[in-house]
Amino acid sequence: MKLKCILLSVFALAAVSLHAAEKPDSLSHSRSPLKSVVQAGTAFAVNVGITEVLKHTVTERRPDGSGDDSFPSRHTSWAYNLGSIGARELYRFSPWSVTGFHAMASAVGMQRIMARRHLPRDVLAGAAIGVASAELGYWLGGLFFHDAPLKLPHMSYERLAAFDYATVAVFPLSDIGEGLSLRTGFSAKAHVIYPLNEHLGLLAALKVQSLPVYRSGQFFGLLDSAGLSAGASYGMSLGGRWGIESDIVIGVSRVWGQGGYNCGRWAFDCDATLGFPCRIADMLMLGPRAGYNVMVMSDAISMLTLSFFTQITF
Repeated sequence: MKLKCILLSVFALAAVSLHAAEKPDSLSHSRSPLKSVVQAGTAFAVNVGITEVLKHTVTERRPDGSGDDSFPSRHTSWAYNLGSIGARELYRFSPWSVTGFHAMASAVGMQRIMARRHLPRDVLAGAAIGVASAELGYWLGGLFFHDAPLKLPHMSYERLAAFDYATVAVFPLSDIGEGLSLRTGFSAKAHVIYPLNEHLGLLAALKVQSLPVYRSGQFFGLLDSAGLSAGASYGMSLGGRWGIESDIVIGVSRVWGQGGYNCGRWAFDCDATLGFPCRIADMLMLGPRAGYNVMVMSDAISMLTLSFFTQITF
């Protein structure tokens, strides 16, 4: 039941990104103050309803043992929901508000993990619920208004200098030995892309990641890491507003542990991803991204990743 909830939530996050990408007017359309209030209020109300129902029906022990209402993370759900609302309402004033709210929401999620109040899967579910409920709430709120159809300007995918920020679900494929296993983790990643030509670009990345460590089926601690990497990025148009981007980066990460699992070491990090950005406004693209990551310490840990990213082009 728990695993199904997690996977459905993560894939819902990717699905919402695709749905939002087909609604480019949602950010660029200048709405009336009344419509903004109604849609934002509906979005938050939907979020509170979904989050509270799950909090009181799914039994999940908190990592610090303080209760059985860990799933999903309420703070993270609210942060991503309010961040989505803020991004919608403030984009027309500054496109950077989108990545700014995204970064702040993921920081809330990471803090909940580091404080051992939630497992990464609780935070991932909260993030997915927050974004999905905002999309649903804006759609429901819009039903009260009968605006004339908006004539959208032509937009297409272009390979430009960009900054993007991603919320990442991490699925370990290997364990760390000593009878310890890794479970679904949470990561936040920031990319800066500098194009060399219409397809190829240089890429620098910053990543913060947390993986729960289990012993004999019981939560044992956290394997946390933060790292810098650099590499290359290749992008091309798929026609219209959609593009495809393939990235590969190599770097180093500082790894440390919490709880029963303590370690302090450096790791070699290699990450390859494939993303599908869609231009939904003049300076904004978003979409899903999948990848494969290897982190080498004394042993190699391989991981699959699935993420949702927002990208500001300039």
